[in-house]
Amino acid sequence: MFPTKNGNERDSGCTDAQGISLAKCVTVESARTHRFADVGVKASATLALVVTLLLTAGCERGEYRPIPGDSIRSGWASHERPSALSAAPDQKAFLRSAAEGSLFEIEASRIAIARGSTTSVRRFAEATLRDRVAGETDLRQLADSVGVALPSQLSDTLQARLAVLAQLGGRDFDRAYARNVGIMAQEEALTAFERAADQDGARVQRFAASQLPSLRKHLEWARELAAELDRTSMA
Repeated sequence: MFPTKNGNERDSGCTDAQGISLAKCVTVESARTHRFADVGVKASATLALVVTLLLTAGCERGEYRPIPGDSIRSGWASHERPSALSAAPDQKAFLRSAAEGSLFEIEASRIAIARGSTTSVRRFAEATLRDRVAGETDLRQLADSVGVALPSQLSDTLQARLAVLAQLGGRDFDRAYARNVGIMAQEEALTAFERAADQDGARVQRFAASQLPSLRKHLEWARELAAELDRTSMA
């Protein structure tokens, strides 16, 4: 047995009284140290892996970007991916037709505001102009967002209709405006919008659906105006 100091000497928790050599104790302590070191390395590696996963997860998440054509007022705003915004051929044709009809009503109403001989005609023309200018703004924003170029001029047919209207005056102008712009143009627009409308469809379809209440109300007003002018002319 090794001599002890003060009868109680220990070396790393091992005593000669237990029959364990100092060399064996050193070996046990060394193995224990390596084992703790391995645990530390594995913990560091696990932490690094977690951080990497968190960082890459943020990069892989699809981001939704705001669409320039969104109109909160019209109620057809959404957060769709830009890649999903291309319009179908029939929707493109609808947008172009709607834009052209809007231009016709705007130009005709400007003439009516200047030439209308009755207060009721001028009031109707002012409301039509205000609504169509606002609607055209939304329409062009929507068309831009889906990559559709809208016409900036009237077709030959609409130009001819506008030219005939511009040649009239007095009550003849009032009745022609009420029937050709107030009723005929409104009916054409309403038919096109009803055909394109779908509240649960693509953005163009939702836009068309959002305009239907206003179009129907305006058509009803136009019919009342035309009937009033007919009664006045027969009096």
